[in-house]
Amino acid sequence: MTDQLRTFEAPQLGNLKFTVWDREGEPWFIAKEVCQALDLSLRSGPSRWTVSLPKDEKFKATRNELPLFFEGSRAPSYLFISESGLYKLIMRSNKPEAAQFQDWVTKVVLPAIRKDGAYVEGEEKLASGEMSEDEFVFKVVEFADKAMEIMQGRI
Repeated sequence: MTDQLRTFEAPQLGNLKFTVWDREGEPWFIAKEVCQALDLSLRSGPSRWTVSLPKDEKFKATRNELPLFFEGSRAPSYLFISESGLYKLIMRSNKPEAAQFQDWVTKVVLPAIRKDGAYVEGEEKLASGEMSEDEFVFKVVEFADKAMEIMQGRI
């Protein structure tokens, strides 16, 4: 396991930020931190919100397994959730920043996938005039190049 920490931010989430642990190239989030940021009640701990997540979207790590996360903490373990788990919790939150993200996913991203088969980051800026057609075409070409690299196994 690699102990690489970073901060997860998305413009669609406003000021919300989460500590991320990169586990085998995939982001994992501390469930308690996510619940606190999303104003999801922690009276019974994060398990109230994570109990319905499938096993592959959560796991518990102990101090011995992941010492970097436990520096300055007395917690015996942390419950982590996957990126998919994070999005599921965001969809359950009533916090304004979460509502903004929910609207973006349901009004922009999912309709674009239904209509075009893909969503290219920022494509809504083309419709609003914030991005020129040339800039958008460049983004689409970048997206296609990256997809080709992934399919060819270079990334």
